[in-house]
Amino acid sequence: MKKSIIAFVSVLTLIFMLCGCQQETDVQRDTVNKQDELPKTSDIFGEIGRADIFGEFYLDDEVAGYINEHSELFPTAEKEDIKDEDLKEFSYKKFNKTRAQDEIGLVKLDLYAAQVFEDDFNDGKLTSILAVDEEFNYYAIYYTDSVEVYDEDEFTVYALPCATSSFDNIGGGTTNVVVMIASYIEVY
Repeated sequence: MKKSIIAFVSVLTLIFMLCGCQQETDVQRDTVNKQDELPKTSDIFGEIGRADIFGEFYLDDEVAGYINEHSELFPTAEKEDIKDEDLKEFSYKKFNKTRAQDEIGLVKLDLYAAQVFEDDFNDGKLTSILAVDEEFNYYAIYYTDSVEVYDEDEFTVYALPCATSSFDNIGGGTTNVVVMIASYIEVY
């Protein structure tokens, strides 16, 4: 009788150990799988939008899809990576009204840097530029790398219009901006 109780306890202990090990392995496997999953490029820009640098913004599904399908362009080190068919027409007034492009894609703009910040971000750099065009329209441009643009520089940006936003000015009032995700920046 004593031997059968010991045998029974031994078998139960073995069963619990095997089940416990299997559950632990499943947890470990799930953890490894989650670590292997890299954030989508659009998730990175979503994080930037919530940081509220030049106003908070959110990406709609169409813009997020474009960013993820063309992640090699955000950013690109070579202007040659941007093909002519990637470039689309852009109207500040229309985008500000509808918050959408007729045909989603990159636009080319010549701008003036009113304010530039460079911060550490996701093991790299984030350059945030408050820019103005010659019609005094404001843009918040985000470039996930370092670039040699400084306050009062003129530059050309190839970027994706993705949202509108606004922020309060120190002296009062509000600045409205079109948010742009930069692919390539060229300094004059």
